[in-house]
Amino acid sequence: MLGTDVVVLSPPALRAELVDHLTALVEGGDGHDDRR
Repeated sequence: MLGTDVVVLSPPALRAELVDHLTALVEGGDGHDDRR
């Protein structure tokens, strides 16, 4: 799992992408990087 340092040092666009990715994982994948 990526550390918070990566999120802090990332550009806003990438940070939003990470947040969206984590949200998708929490909500069950949504067909987004779903490896189950």
